[in-house]
Amino acid sequence: MSPWFPHPLPWYVAGPLIGLIVPVLLLLGNRPFGISSNLRHVCAAVAPCGIEYFKHDWKRVGLWNLVFLCGIFAGAMLASQLAPPSVVSLSERTVAALKQLGLHDLTGLAPREVFAWGSLFTLKGGVRIFRGRSGGNVPGASVAAAVIRLVLPYFLLGTAFGFVIVESEAVSWFRIQEMFRFDAFHMYGILSTAVLTAAVSVLIIKRLGVRDGEGTPLGFPPKTLGSGVRYLAGGTAFGLGWALTGACPGPIIALIGAGSTVMVVTLLSALAGTWTYGFVRHRLPH
Repeated sequence: MSPWFPHPLPWYVAGPLIGLIVPVLLLLGNRPFGISSNLRHVCAAVAPCGIEYFKHDWKRVGLWNLVFLCGIFAGAMLASQLAPPSVVSLSERTVAALKQLGLHDLTGLAPREVFAWGSLFTLKGGVRIFRGRSGGNVPGASVAAAVIRLVLPYFLLGTAFGFVIVESEAVSWFRIQEMFRFDAFHMYGILSTAVLTAAVSVLIIKRLGVRDGEGTPLGFPPKTLGSGVRYLAGGTAFGLGWALTGACPGPIIALIGAGSTVMVVTLLSALAGTWTYGFVRHRLPH
């Protein structure tokens, strides 16, 4: 345990801190909070392969977000050094259920009996679970200063985000299992207070009529619901992946930074899925 802060961070502290990321990103550059879009940016940078979905200018649109992602990695590393993950204080019902699945080592952020390089190519894990905007050309040495000025805030914000989600155990596979079994309030407390804090903050920003440097009102582009099928299908697939791996794009990076290096496989799988979506996107209903 760290002498500077409680471990784990209480949900009523972690949730609002996470929620404040949303208005801060808007105030920094009218940026939407969305980590999963980095998967598309990475595919566009590494393997666009002439696919229409990856033909966007990822440097202009997503470089800040990739820097934010690097900050998450750094924040998770910092958190794991200051207060290394120990045994998660789970509910008795969750502990009993996990032991029935053959999981006895409840230390760290993910079960080593499943998420380990030695278990990667075995059925053991699967069986147990199923049971920038730049201002133009900047001459000379001013380039470095301009880059730092543009990206450093996002790196620091990502570092804070990564630190909080690790210290609050929001990235813990055990906590995710506990949440989906409705055995404890911790994760629901984090999620609900984060959403409430973000919603109230954005509402205040809109009421005040805050605009960015170009005079554009701060906010998010509207979403089209349509038939809702894509959200239902996508949400279901997301939920399955979240329950099985205990992570979504942001926590994947945080888990890697905190020492669960086998999560690199999950990250590569997510990138493969994003690339596949881009490849068949024109054949799918939208």
